[in-house]
Amino acid sequence: MKLLSTSVLAVVILGSISALAWGFSRGSGKKVLAEVPAAHEALRPQIYDEKTDGHVLVNAALAKAKIEHHYVLVQWGGNWCSWCIVLHALYEKDPEISKLLRDKYELVMLDTNDRNMPMVKELGASMEHGVPYLTILNADGKPLVQQETESLEVKNAEGKSAGVSAGHDREKVLAFLKSHATNP
Repeated sequence: MKLLSTSVLAVVILGSISALAWGFSRGSGKKVLAEVPAAHEALRPQIYDEKTDGHVLVNAALAKAKIEHHYVLVQWGGNWCSWCIVLHALYEKDPEISKLLRDKYELVMLDTNDRNMPMVKELGASMEHGVPYLTILNADGKPLVQQETESLEVKNAEGKSAGVSAGHDREKVLAFLKSHATNP
């Protein structure tokens, strides 16, 4: 029997956690992950700042957006959310999406903890379909676009989500970002 490397083992475990969380991440994902051993939870990337007030993060992004002539892309979610992690990984790993985000947006990963939930209403976001959820703001902080991400997922032959392991459809995410990007 061949032993798996630590990094491969981490991916396998993380994939198992993701598969568990998929059925519940659209509303009660925290409950599922609370049942996962803490050692497995530590393998999840910490892409959301759970401690800083969301207003601070958004205001910093807005200040930079004014200078750079960008929009602010808010991705609502949490470190417990497999779909959120998968979407963020697509941002980082796809060169065209990464460049578009760098050139046209200021990305804010906004944790949907109790402290930041009032911002959902302030910015007109909807958690009806769960997270991740996307809000695009102009440089003055005015919400321009609200987008659930279920429609951006890879679909199977029946037109239903192919699951978290299939992730988000690169072309759909790219088209969404391009269609709302600022002019040069």
